[in-house]
Amino acid sequence: MNGESVTKPCDRIVYFEEVPLTEGEIAVTATAGDCTHSIRICGVETENPAYRMPENSGSFMKNWFVNHDGKPNPDYFSIDDKVGVLLKNKDVMALIQTFLGSRKAPSILLTIVKPFRVRTLLKLVRLDDGMKEIANQYLQTIRK
Repeated sequence: MNGESVTKPCDRIVYFEEVPLTEGEIAVTATAGDCTHSIRICGVETENPAYRMPENSGSFMKNWFVNHDGKPNPDYFSIDDKVGVLLKNKDVMALIQTFLGSRKAPSILLTIVKPFRVRTLLKLVRLDDGMKEIANQYLQTIRK
């Protein structure tokens, strides 16, 4: 990154944590064997609203950069919330429906998982810490 070499072991996904995004252009090049891919990130002082997805877009993707201090916002959901509470939220239900498409979630399954915290269920499906963090960041975009 910006001429500094960082080596990370990986299987398929590499997570870079606490990378300082400063104002100006930042060059990132990833190399694995004979494959190389480069991107340039432009750090700015003021957020460009053109890069923010409209709230009513109906997309699975969300704006994941809303919290700058790294602390969870208690007004928004997180993986520490219980599934039953999440299922009462219209935005969460819309997300589930987007994911399922024309299929229906088995009601018995939803009944079984309601008392569990999302964090507990993520342990059961054996998601790595990076994917758990992505799930948490996504939930932090949905107001309670």
